[in-house]
Amino acid sequence: MDSGTRASLVVLSASLSGVEIAERLGNPGDRCWDKGSATRIGSATVQKWSGWEINSRLERTAPAIDHLRDVIAQGESLGTQIRELVQDGAIDNARVWLHLDSPTAGFSLEPELLRWIAAIGSLEVDIYS
Repeated sequence: MDSGTRASLVVLSASLSGVEIAERLGNPGDRCWDKGSATRIGSATVQKWSGWEINSRLERTAPAIDHLRDVIAQGESLGTQIRELVQDGAIDNARVWLHLDSPTAGFSLEPELLRWIAAIGSLEVDIYS
């Protein structure tokens, strides 16, 4: 596993393919996948949803809050489309993921970041030690 902090904006759908999500958002994203595809090369575990994601462009050594700011800046123009697709039932959920390689890496969330995340979905924080 690569060490360091990373963040991503992930959109999941049971009814659209990964490419269809990208088309509906008008953004190719960094990665798309389809429901039923392998979660990783060579894995027998399959994806439960189709998905689309964009990732932080920062070095993994950057502070967690900077990764969140970068992902939100990239996705800021997509907020309306994401909310509409959720309301229409085309998207099952959208979330911002923050991956930390240590439980000692702290971060705080500013009100504007919390508002943007809450408007499109949820925040998930994974801590690896």
